[in-house]
Amino acid sequence: MPAAKGLFRRIIAQSAPAIDPKVTKKPTKKIMRMLGVDTGDINALRKISPEEIINAQNTLLAEDPTNLLAFRPLIDGETLPIHPLKAFQNGDCRDIDFMIGTNLEEAKLFTALDPEISKMSNIEGEKLLIGYLGRLGIDITKSKAMIDTYKQAREGKYSIEPKEIMNALITDYIFRISTIRLLEAQSKHQSNTYNYLFTWPSPAFNGDLGACHALELPFVFNTLNNPAFKEFVGKSPDLNAISHKVMDAWIAFARSGNPNYDGIPKWPSYDIEKRSTMLIDHEFKVAEKFLDKERAAWEDII
Repeated sequence: MPAAKGLFRRIIAQSAPAIDPKVTKKPTKKIMRMLGVDTGDINALRKISPEEIINAQNTLLAEDPTNLLAFRPLIDGETLPIHPLKAFQNGDCRDIDFMIGTNLEEAKLFTALDPEISKMSNIEGEKLLIGYLGRLGIDITKSKAMIDTYKQAREGKYSIEPKEIMNALITDYIFRISTIRLLEAQSKHQSNTYNYLFTWPSPAFNGDLGACHALELPFVFNTLNNPAFKEFVGKSPDLNAISHKVMDAWIAFARSGNPNYDGIPKWPSYDIEKRSTMLIDHEFKVAEKFLDKERAAWEDII
């Protein structure tokens, strides 16, 4: 946003999905029609209760799973004149220290309790995976190749059940690959560019959530005892130790543009050669080219 230039010098972006150039005003217009509000009538919108807005939103999202993040910033030519990735590639953000990361299983916050996904069998699962990728505009040949890549790359490390492959694909499409694209762009202009991946799994719902979207928040802000998070993080005695490490890294970055401090392994800056990523779990551990075969599968797509 040109209007924000110079107002800040550092960013920690957590699970920030890319702004899809195909995002349109259609979801907003549709929800306004559902609420009986004319476009641009802010006073009428203010009279609608929060409950009505939430109900309309949930109805819209239930119509199509690809609406998962329908309400996102729009490249309008004014407030956002160009795609943010293009701005990073152009060096428009070269003066900003940049740390960004995602969670290992972002999608599970949205899919873990979905009965359709939970009962995916090996036979119908392949069709559903191809169908999902097809809705993203990926043809059947590329879809099959991508699914095979994910299965081979994950064999012996993670489950290759169709529902787990589905979660990995959704996580990567919405969150991880766009994060990598921003890292690739910014690291060419700014040496203080860092990547993390939060891998600590939630014990909630018999572990079905994994390291899902938003799970890092109570660790970043040490709100582990907040009633809103208790069910998701449990009561393990070592949670505070993880939180303190996360907070110290975040504070170090806020102070200096570098997340390194004595309590964690050396955290290298990101570059396209090593693609160094700090894995955050009970232990902090640096990995190079983590999940790299899956990343490469999206090379010509995103």
